[in-house]
Amino acid sequence: MGALYRRTFTNGTIGDTWWLKYYVAGRPVRERTGTTDEAEAKRILKTKEGWGASGEPVLPRVDRIKYDEIAAELRGHYEASGERNLEEADDRVAHLKRFFAGSKVASLGPNDFTQYALTRQKQGAANGTINRDLGVLGRMLRLAYENGKLHRPPIIRQLKEADPRSVFFERDQYGAVRRRLPDDLKVAVTSAYKLGWRIKSEVLTLTLTQVDLAAGTIRLEPGQTKNDDGRLVYLTPELTDMLREKIERVKILMRKRGAVIPYLVPHLSGRYVGHPIRNFVRK
Repeated sequence: MGALYRRTFTNGTIGDTWWLKYYVAGRPVRERTGTTDEAEAKRILKTKEGWGASGEPVLPRVDRIKYDEIAAELRGHYEASGERNLEEADDRVAHLKRFFAGSKVASLGPNDFTQYALTRQKQGAANGTINRDLGVLGRMLRLAYENGKLHRPPIIRQLKEADPRSVFFERDQYGAVRRRLPDDLKVAVTSAYKLGWRIKSEVLTLTLTQVDLAAGTIRLEPGQTKNDDGRLVYLTPELTDMLREKIERVKILMRKRGAVIPYLVPHLSGRYVGHPIRNFVRK
């Protein structure tokens, strides 16, 4: 049976902050709650008693860890590991921050995720976009668990997404979009249109080694396509000229930076220079 108490100092005064006493495997544990609110302290005690009774490890300060801390850790992880494009991840986290900033991580649950989804839907976001946001949040919570800052990551349920689109650009629509793009993105859009490839998963993921200008070919590796089969296609003269110019611009950037840039469509300037462009749709 646990208890709440306030510490008495040597001068006889009593502190405002509540402390806990509870038992884990029969051994007493004393811990500062960090709160002066008795109801909140009781909630923390009840949670700790539940963990102790189940034999789970009671992690230090787990009830005081907030969203902002684990969001910073996730960004540091992405920056160090290269697991995800930072520009795209920052865009996701910006939406999450507006809703979850200041929230205690241990208290997050299904209702919070539902309210986030409803908020984003009211802002006009599609379910697919919201699912990508929630995917980043899920990775954030799993990393917090791996770092000993969460007892177990909560379940985040995905929303039903719209059926795949069956609408394709007509030539005049394609031309109108292409004219408004910078040269480097024209390469991506032209390749997607001429080859019938998916921009995000098949064009923007291309590396320089997949283009063979001498043979006039470009290939997708097994696992890079939707059916996991490899693919080799022959380039049109227009695409060959565009890709030759594009590859030369990437090589110039490599010489300036003194670093290898393996991507066919990287950022050539700005904060993410040298990193691959993952998406250029603005929401």
